[in-house]
Amino acid sequence: MTTDAPMAGPGRVIRDRYELRSQLGRGGMGTVWLAKDRMLGRLVALKEIALTPYGEGLAVQRVRAMREARSLARIRHPAIAEIYDVFEEGGSPWIVMVYVEGGSLDDLIGRRTLSEREIAALGRDVLAGLTAAHAAHVLHRDVKPANIVVGRDGKVVLVDFGIAQIVGESGLTSHSILLGTSEFMAPERIEGRAVGPAADLWSLGVTFFCALEGYSPFRRDNAYATVHAVCNDDLPQPRRRGPLYDVIAGLLRKDPAHRMGAAELDRRLAAIAATPPPERKRPERPVERPRSRSPQPPPVPHTASLRSAAAALAAMAPGAAGQALDAMAGDPSRAAGVLALLPSGQAGRWSVT
Repeated sequence: MTTDAPMAGPGRVIRDRYELRSQLGRGGMGTVWLAKDRMLGRLVALKEIALTPYGEGLAVQRVRAMREARSLARIRHPAIAEIYDVFEEGGSPWIVMVYVEGGSLDDLIGRRTLSEREIAALGRDVLAGLTAAHAAHVLHRDVKPANIVVGRDGKVVLVDFGIAQIVGESGLTSHSILLGTSEFMAPERIEGRAVGPAADLWSLGVTFFCALEGYSPFRRDNAYATVHAVCNDDLPQPRRRGPLYDVIAGLLRKDPAHRMGAAELDRRLAAIAATPPPERKRPERPVERPRSRSPQPPPVPHTASLRSAAAALAAMAPGAAGQALDAMAGDPSRAAGVLALLPSGQAGRWSVT
């Protein structure tokens, strides 16, 4: 068979069952589609394995596709994409997997800054999936943000075991081909040394760095410079130094024998994820000072009272009236009111001493 089969696209029905809806992702190992399973009435992720006439033979590529299916089928964990079926159609292998509604960690990193707590919690899920894979003697070999799906419900799933290696099986990769994403590869893989679970943990450490700092630490302008940086360059100094960076530094030790292990990593991530978020400072309310009261005018004596006092004063002899006015000296407003009500001739004859 060749690769001249009709190109897949939205609307095409694969195997009279899976209706392609939209493209979820595309990479060197193939294309992942969102599809409707007409038989069961559910959405699935349908991976079309890319077969190319260059490099490895088509037979080897088909065997690798089947190996990916076997890799996934032997792992039972919520953080590993569950596989439903595998078949060949139109000259290409296809793998039917669970569909997780959401986006990749790579997309999430591009949209916003993640807190250490978020990265640690997400990282624990990925680590749990990797630990389950390693227990099943499967190495992922391509852990990176693009291969981590973060569901809208918070579910985290590690996908794309396309270049996974089942420990004990012979390798399929020729000596001239290095599969994977070089900036996330462990030094021992690049140098052709024996690899184990520590290589996946290195890739997870690079993934954490990308999530924390927003860029890939060993990516350079070309492939040669990138692999040289992985094997020789020190880890860049962080802009956000904290406990998560210390974890990353422990994962990105060049010698896998000195690299942080899964148990210690999980303990560290659990501690970071459990750290309460910093309290937001409430804006200080301005101190309410007592309002200064404007001076109040002296109370105005009642008019009827003033009139009665004025009448009494008018009936008095001048000497007695003068003494009465002297008695009002402590209440000037009352004295003034009384004088105002007296006839002008009488008011002029008395004075307040």
